[in-house]
Amino acid sequence: MSRLVAHLTGFGHRRFGVITTSIRHDDRIAQRLRGATGAIAAAALPAPVVVEMAYTLRDGRTGLRAPLARAPAITAVVCTTDIHAVDALAEARLLGLGVPAPDA
Repeated sequence: MSRLVAHLTGFGHRRFGVITTSIRHDDRIAQRLRGATGAIAAAALPAPVVVEMAYTLRDGRTGLRAPLARAPAITAVVCTTDIHAVDALAEARLLGLGVPAPDA
């Protein structure tokens, strides 16, 4: 996750949201969350808006809307699960938010 955050900050992103699922019983999710928030802190950026969602496709969509509603200045959202990421990307496109192409 730290490489992802570094990549995004390289494009000028400074305000982050993070969509995650519960870390209570999943060390991998906890590690990803610590990696993202740690990299954001290490870059001396504002603390990200972290939202915890259930582990379903539908919750990726809701998960994208939640941090944007709390902090409209967010320019990048990272997810600790692939399921959330896939659905958050779909929701971003529906909302007309800029999502780079894979080769961008």
